[in-house]
Amino acid sequence: MDTKTEMEEYIAKYLAGEMTEQEIRQLEGALGEEELSQLAESKNVWVRSGIAVKDMKPDTASIAGIMDEVRRSVPEREKPKQKEFRLSTTYSKVAAVLLPLAVLANLLIWRLNTDEPKVSEVKVPYGSVVKYTLPDGSRVSLNAGSVLRTVDFSGDRKVYLSGEGLFEIVKNKDIPFWVISDKASVKVTGTVFNLKAYPEDGVVTTSLKEGRVEMYAGTSPDNPHLELKPGEVAVLDLGKGKLTKKKSDGYEFGWEKGVVRLKSMELAKLAVLLERMYGVDFDVDEERFGKIRITGSVDRTRPLDEVVELLRLALPKGVGVKVDDDKVSLFSE
Repeated sequence: MDTKTEMEEYIAKYLAGEMTEQEIRQLEGALGEEELSQLAESKNVWVRSGIAVKDMKPDTASIAGIMDEVRRSVPEREKPKQKEFRLSTTYSKVAAVLLPLAVLANLLIWRLNTDEPKVSEVKVPYGSVVKYTLPDGSRVSLNAGSVLRTVDFSGDRKVYLSGEGLFEIVKNKDIPFWVISDKASVKVTGTVFNLKAYPEDGVVTTSLKEGRVEMYAGTSPDNPHLELKPGEVAVLDLGKGKLTKKKSDGYEFGWEKGVVRLKSMELAKLAVLLERMYGVDFDVDEERFGKIRITGSVDRTRPLDEVVELLRLALPKGVGVKVDDDKVSLFSE
């Protein structure tokens, strides 16, 4: 796509919902977060305008052509009776969509035809889980509060993760897959595994479900590492820089299905988990309540008030919990 007209036709396909999954990934990989947000908002306005690209003449499948066609097709009732400069409601809506997209078209011409590495970033807000397909067909489910960055998979397969992701990696022995976090990295050939690497947690864990992985204490392949078999977990203590291995209890994968198992979890850690799951603040006095341990499970599909009530029942006598707007607090009764 070397010309503006070709790029405009490309964006017109996006508006019409006629892009293939590969074309959508290519488009997303070429745009930044703010530009993707603008593109999504433009499509929403376009859909609300009630005008469909597929209903237009074959020679209008570009931004300029669509604008001309819309101008010609504006109903008589929308045209101003007085001789004043006023865009029709429909035309104004479409102009608001297409004119910014014309700027994006120029940007995409450069980005999709340059040799610079193309970076794509996915940010998951608290209270959400996002499923994402990578350029090689591998899939990842991203937990709340996670950020995943990918660079073009030309010659290698690397992604950068802050947060938690459950990966299903397409097998390719010739090109290993790397997941890199701030203080650790995982080498994969083809497997299913979970990597939890929230910077604020103080530990990085890799849990293997299928296949084989190697977890490194650092981002260099020369760093100390452990090889995992299915059913094993590697834990990197960021404070001590120590890498250890243990058996999995199977709880590490439940969050992707919406259920998190709690096995004698400290209340301070549970508060952080619930903040991510529900997007609310949990005020826990760590000195007074942080070491209280909770066993059970949390179902993401349950509303917050139900989860708070279950927490109330699990707390020892003398400790209460209350909800004020978007804040949950513990107190001594």
